[in-house]
Amino acid sequence: MADLIEYLNQSGFTDLIRLFLIIGGLLFLVVFSLAIWFFIKISRRTFKTREQSMLDYYQHREGRKRTFNSNK
Repeated sequence: MADLIEYLNQSGFTDLIRLFLIIGGLLFLVVFSLAIWFFIKISRRTFKTREQSMLDYYQHREGRKRTFNSNK
């Protein structure tokens, strides 16, 4: 490992590698933050849809109870 670092220091690639590491780190942060944002956005939409579905189910169930009781 020390030989590799020594070779890179002598060959002048250190600035290029440092630049790639900085750009790679910034791109990683951007992609990571976008992934978290999408996850939160999808989770909110799912929970809103779930609550609405539950309300619809209870309303339909009440309607079926009334229909069933009126036929007796």
